[in-house]
Amino acid sequence: MSGPRITLLGTQDARLRSYLESHPCRHERAAVVLFRRFASEIPNLPTSDRFVAVDVIPFEEHWITDSTPSHIAFDLRHLRPLFQLCEEESLVFGFVHNHPGGPLEFSSVDDANEQTLLQGLSNRNGREIHFVALLWSRGRWIARVRQGLRPAESVSARHLLVAGETLSVFKQVRRIATKRSSANQRRSGNRSLTSSAPCG
Repeated sequence: MSGPRITLLGTQDARLRSYLESHPCRHERAAVVLFRRFASEIPNLPTSDRFVAVDVIPFEEHWITDSTPSHIAFDLRHLRPLFQLCEEESLVFGFVHNHPGGPLEFSSVDDANEQTLLQGLSNRNGREIHFVALLWSRGRWIARVRQGLRPAESVSARHLLVAGETLSVFKQVRRIATKRSSANQRRSGNRSLTSSAPCG
């Protein structure tokens, strides 16, 4: 798969940023974005995927078991109805969180959590699935995609496009990462996940 392209509507981008940045104590926050996948398959060329957001679902407070400026933990069971919706409507599950004052990159704990979420999705919907991860940090979007068939591998997006009254393009660093972080996965467990990064 070549670098996938991610698209958010301007209203979706504004809603996500407003929610992620609104915690009174500047704690990490999380949301789900549901995407429609459009695959372009040309003979002798890598598949080029575009993921277009169709819905934004901020986490409800009772989903969250703990949060600080450097992590968020939540109960996985509240996401299972969304896993089912993805299967029924052929949507792609996307997980969004922020690093308030933290690094402009995914952390090793993020790696482990994404693989745990992807395992839950694969158990419910089969391995022929995709998973989109979005990070909002320091005024920029970072995005990457995983596949159920290769859960340890993540592919950085080519870009993330925000399509509103104007077009904003967040170009990405091209990277394919393979990190299993098995120890972190074991600590995260099946029901409560933690996404963390050091706060600046």
